[in-house]
Amino acid sequence: MNLKLRSLPCAQTGPLMVAALVAILALLATAVLAAPPAFAAGSSISTDKEVYALGEKITVTYETDQPMPKNWVSIYSESKTTAPGQGLTDGWAYVPNEGGTIQLHTDGSTPPCYPDLTGQCSEGKNLPAGRYKLHLLYNDGYESMAGPIWIDIVDEQAQPTLNAVVSYYTARDGRVSEEYSLSASSFFYAANNADQPSYVLTSGPDWLTLNGSELSGTPTAAGDEQAVITATTGALTASVTLTLPIKAVNEPIGDQFKVLTYNTWSGASPFKDTNMRELEKELFLGQGADAIAIQETNQNHATALAADLGWDVHVSRNCQTNGAWCAVLSRYPIADEDTSNASVGALVQVDPAFDREVWVYSSHLAPYPYGPYEARSGGAQAALNAETNSGRVTEINSAITGMNATVPADGELPVVFAGDMNAPSHLDWTEAAKHLHFNLVVPWPVSTRLEEEGFIDTFREIYPDPVTHPANSWSPRDTDDVQDRIDFIYQRGDALSVIDSEYLDGGDLSRWTSDHGAFTTTFAFPTVDPTEPTEPTDPTDPTDPTDPTKPTDPKPSQPAPGPTTPAKANSTVKVKVLKKKVKTTKRAKIRVIVKVKGIARPTGKVRIVVKAKIGKKTVKKVITKKFKVKQKGKFTIKLPKLKKAGTYKVAALYAGTAKIKVSKTKKPVRLRIIR
Repeated sequence: MNLKLRSLPCAQTGPLMVAALVAILALLATAVLAAPPAFAAGSSISTDKEVYALGEKITVTYETDQPMPKNWVSIYSESKTTAPGQGLTDGWAYVPNEGGTIQLHTDGSTPPCYPDLTGQCSEGKNLPAGRYKLHLLYNDGYESMAGPIWIDIVDEQAQPTLNAVVSYYTARDGRVSEEYSLSASSFFYAANNADQPSYVLTSGPDWLTLNGSELSGTPTAAGDEQAVITATTGALTASVTLTLPIKAVNEPIGDQFKVLTYNTWSGASPFKDTNMRELEKELFLGQGADAIAIQETNQNHATALAADLGWDVHVSRNCQTNGAWCAVLSRYPIADEDTSNASVGALVQVDPAFDREVWVYSSHLAPYPYGPYEARSGGAQAALNAETNSGRVTEINSAITGMNATVPADGELPVVFAGDMNAPSHLDWTEAAKHLHFNLVVPWPVSTRLEEEGFIDTFREIYPDPVTHPANSWSPRDTDDVQDRIDFIYQRGDALSVIDSEYLDGGDLSRWTSDHGAFTTTFAFPTVDPTEPTEPTDPTDPTDPTDPTKPTDPKPSQPAPGPTTPAKANSTVKVKVLKKKVKTTKRAKIRVIVKVKGIARPTGKVRIVVKAKIGKKTVKKVITKKFKVKQKGKFTIKLPKLKKAGTYKVAALYAGTAKIKVSKTKKPVRLRIIR
């Protein structure tokens, strides 16, 4: 049965909505659909043209050799995910015959389709300008018989616009002698049929160049550099001023790490077919986030948003038992991915040479039944029963199990777990704050379970009083509903400390694309002595100027007289690829071997670099691993998935110890990635 419903907010279900959901579940339980046949060339769909004016009727012609009473034509905006049924329809009509012609109205008029089949097509909608696809679907289901075909709806009266989404932006850190790049197009948004802008580097350091929309270069000196980018389309111009923080050769990148969590409300957002991505970019860039955990997205939306920003992304439909989409976006490289049940994780590499790596997870737990509603009507025990019945307790346990399998809970690698929990916190429903929560104290199991696993609630770390800082993220759009904090950023591990956290209440809701509030947390990495020598920036490059195995001063100064330091032992490091050819869907295995004369069980870190030139782009992954004494200088690891086919070079740097010298592979080994 096809239930063409409007989207429901995550936590907004009053008694009428609950009753409606129960009725829907009953209908689904009793509905028996005919098994869809295999569709070959017996069905087709077409439109009378490819471009329509705003409000113009769309004439659709269809034909099928499998007529059914509830075959239907559906139209989806480009922002919806690729497969029918994974996003709400923007318009539909039943087509029960072997063939014919219908008209879908796009101006909200009634009847919304022709012939006038009252109740047999969607409510009249005003479809905004944008790109749309149409499918012929089978018998009230989502099996596509024909399509998609694409059309454009254009606003012929709208004037083209070009805007900078932010006026000023501090970009991610770079480092002297290391390649640095940014996407100039990420800072601008052209709309209303504006032509694609061209970009000019108006001012900037000598080492920075602009090729098309790609800013790149190799910094030559440490400090904050300034650059101005100007975009032009027709008579329109816009500009942005960038600050490029450049670190010295021996300095770590990214002293701070800022995470934002945001529910994109993609199923129901009134912005979804207009300027949704522009407003999201405005928020994300304006907040200066390094990584973003988003929920209620889809593959098209998340990948398009990442492309707009020029960032890495990991998106999956596995962050909730019922298959909701979540994603992690990062302006630093994503080196590995984890898709555990009820969460989507990405290993963000800020600076692996200095152990600055963070696993960031995005999660979206089941919304119904909603605990605060049950607490209001039935008390604390009813609320706890709702947590169990909703599946949220099972989901959080599953998410924790998955995270612990990927990231050991020893604190060595930090973990940030963020998202829409659809459940409050026991740190909010306290004795002191019970007058805000139906005079109840409730030990909400999702938050207590995370606390048991060593996660801290980062907002409550900064603002421990739930009375003065309730931060009710559900919902700035419906202040008459039960208000509560159900969005969170949790963190585990000693390698990060919380220095700030902020609740974003939406402010001007005409520019806020969510039905939730959002949170940011800023973390600090441990300080590092910048005088300590760093590892080579790239062990695959034998000319690397920061190679610590080569002298940098042709006339080194003589040491002061005094006691001599015992000489360090020489080391060698080798890499073996266990299988020379690996598919893009698999993870290659490599073996690393470190040998030290006189030391049978070397310790210390190994930095592995996997690199390839594919087309005009360089693909690079960096993995840092510590030797344990019991490994006797040998270990085998799986590399992250390499999604681009090509020939990769794999090399390693052994960082040494107080007693062992640094070494790197003499020659990279080759790894072939195939489709």
